[in-house]
Amino acid sequence: MMFDEVLPQLNYGIIFLAAAASFVVGALWYSPLILGKEWLKEMNMTEEDIKKKGAGEMNLIYLMAFVQTLLKALFLAILFRMLGVSNVYLGTYLGLFVCVGFTATSIGVNYLFEDKSMEVTWISVSHHMAAFMAMGAILGMWG
Repeated sequence: MMFDEVLPQLNYGIIFLAAAASFVVGALWYSPLILGKEWLKEMNMTEEDIKKKGAGEMNLIYLMAFVQTLLKALFLAILFRMLGVSNVYLGTYLGLFVCVGFTATSIGVNYLFEDKSMEVTWISVSHHMAAFMAMGAILGMWG
């Protein structure tokens, strides 16, 4: 199946839902409830540093982050369609597989050269693993 044959077959509402779920995972992951405090500490930042950016800058950051998350969900949906993924288990598994194989390794290399701590690396990588699994589950079930 070719790329141009896949696009009309995609369920764009489900792709949006998968992106939204990924975004919620990130919001929770970096909240004080889960790993937000540890992330701030490891990044040598405070909540005040974030507040200094102002609502306009943060809104732009959130918008750009969501657009990029939508692109991740779109490309994951394309891959799933090309591979014939059609259940939640396989979607979750392949979401994790794609994340570990591409995203986690890319983050790991970047953070090594950026001299980020192993804690920051683990927080970021584990967030992406959870987010890709959530997107994979949704796309596998309904994509």
